[in-house]
Amino acid sequence: MVEPGGTLAVAFPYIDLMSGPIPTRLLVTTSPDGGDTWTTPVLIAAIHDIEGFFPPERYRNLSLPAFACDPKTGQLYITWSDKGSGDADILFSTSRDHSQIWTTPVRVNDDPLRRGANQFQPQMAIAPNGVISISFFDTRVDPQHRLIDVYLAQSTNKGVSFLRNVRVTTQTWNPAVDAPIDTSGLQFIGDYQGLAADDHFVHPFWNDTRTGKQEIFTAAVPSALYI
Repeated sequence: MVEPGGTLAVAFPYIDLMSGPIPTRLLVTTSPDGGDTWTTPVLIAAIHDIEGFFPPERYRNLSLPAFACDPKTGQLYITWSDKGSGDADILFSTSRDHSQIWTTPVRVNDDPLRRGANQFQPQMAIAPNGVISISFFDTRVDPQHRLIDVYLAQSTNKGVSFLRNVRVTTQTWNPAVDAPIDTSGLQFIGDYQGLAADDHFVHPFWNDTRTGKQEIFTAAVPSALYI
């Protein structure tokens, strides 16, 4: 991200694959001089990472953080999928002092806690008026928590709280349909969704199999302050 004053901010997960069960850490480093020098990384949070897949499904998955910056104030935001509650939830943290201090993570999805639904692969966009939009995959509609929908969460108070989640998809889709298989036997449903927002509409961009094959869908969802 590029802050309004030109400072570069890079957030990333540090995953230790060699030293045993060490929690994944979300870190951020900044550069005030266009990338010539970088600060010592600051810890955002130690997370309960998603590794591999959600049994009994076989599509591969990771926590995949999304990072954003308010275009006017420079406030930084990060969101990720975390399985600390037993199933996967979307968590969110923010920094108001250029990445030095980060807030305690808050839960973005508003379904009942520990009911078995998984929320994962978030995307985030900040509108010019400061509204935060986070889209994510969600299995809450299906009682078996297999089929997937896209949901949208928005905050109008810079991440202090989030409004009621909005279901974007009009039909759930099956991740096993037309899924490529990797060399480990895991399905691949894609993990490069997108999200764009202005002061009027939010535009999620996602993969979907409702037609019987994997295709790309989008939607125009009225923004919270525009309704």
